[in-house]
Amino acid sequence: MKTSTLTAALAATFLAISPCLAAVDSIPEGYTRLEWLASTADTPYIDTGYTPSQFDKITVRFRHLTGVGSYEMLYCARKSGKDSFSCLLHNSGKLRFDYNGGEHCVTKTVLTQGADYIAVANGNTMSYTINGTVWGMTTNATSRVGTFTVGNPLRLFASETETLPGRFRIYYFRVENNAGVAQADLRPCRRDSDGKLGMYDLVRETFCPAGGTGTFETNETGVPSGYSIREWIQSSGTQWVNTEFTPLCFDSVSTTFRFRDISAGNFLAVFCARKDGKTTFSFIKNNDGHFRFDHNKEKNTILSSVIPTVNTDYTITMNGTTLKGTVNGGNEVTFNDAGIFTVGSPMTIFAAHGGTISDANMTMKSSLRLFSFAVTDSATDTILCELQPCVRTSDNKPGLYDRINKRFLTNCGTGEFKVPDIVTVLSIR
Repeated sequence: MKTSTLTAALAATFLAISPCLAAVDSIPEGYTRLEWLASTADTPYIDTGYTPSQFDKITVRFRHLTGVGSYEMLYCARKSGKDSFSCLLHNSGKLRFDYNGGEHCVTKTVLTQGADYIAVANGNTMSYTINGTVWGMTTNATSRVGTFTVGNPLRLFASETETLPGRFRIYYFRVENNAGVAQADLRPCRRDSDGKLGMYDLVRETFCPAGGTGTFETNETGVPSGYSIREWIQSSGTQWVNTEFTPLCFDSVSTTFRFRDISAGNFLAVFCARKDGKTTFSFIKNNDGHFRFDHNKEKNTILSSVIPTVNTDYTITMNGTTLKGTVNGGNEVTFNDAGIFTVGSPMTIFAAHGGTISDANMTMKSSLRLFSFAVTDSATDTILCELQPCVRTSDNKPGLYDRINKRFLTNCGTGEFKVPDIVTVLSIR
């Protein structure tokens, strides 16, 4: 029986982002864990109930959902616009950090709509990072020294006056003190007793319900009506899928598959995200017959202990935080290239590309049967993309339904995918 295999990386390995993180989710009974909350209309918000110190460090994984042109609050702790420890989208589309008496600095780079980011604001070192690197700022962050008291508890998605609604998706929100001890660690969830959406604080063991006007959107773990689940989806060597999801270099991929054909001397892709052959997060069968992990700048890692064969099931994990890959729970290998980088493109499955995703540019097309595919945040085990083989019942179109991002992905190549005629196994988390 095939089930969706999800990476269970310990949060302590995520040292590139934070040296002290809460353990993997332990939300108590009575709450249903959700992968994200999103605000797309009105002004819903989350009042965390926690007022930070000026020396705290705040980490948030988020995605901006709409266009630019207005100020949109990601999180806010301030009073009358001052004594502020806040982060918002500037009206230019850049990210703005506010610290102390209304002073702020703005990134020189515009956020990409629909892309995921991990933003860290460190009040102790007075520094900011995005996706593990220091983005250029329009002002010097270290110039705003001085002691101050943060004005109000932290609020997510809106300002302290319920203005500047933020059109964001938030996966998690964490605060640590200057000793690295977690003070708040919020995860999206639903309270089972009344269906109320909110975030559960793993540190203070407190439910923070949604407030304000309107409602949040969130993911639902099931495939919606109109789609019929299948156990697998299979390519013949001419079909491939664009997942429309670009991972971070820290993320983890887990997938179960089998090759239906292996041509001697050929490269065959299982999944690929890269640009010009570099900034890559990919897994392929190498032309020497071995499995190959590619992470970062063309410094691939060959797994010499396994030579794949046809009609054999393989479950691989590729962890961008621990920099390790496994095959069928063992055969561990450490990647040759470490370092922080920006992945070059959305991830494709069944084929690779050189940076431009189009059928004319796709290479390494494989004859592959795919059972499951998931991308997770290595620090929190938050699922970011999870693909379920299925058929759209309105036109019997085979494809992959992304449970997390709520989209149906179909063939971008030629011919058509093959799926079993009936549901033999339900691949449900």
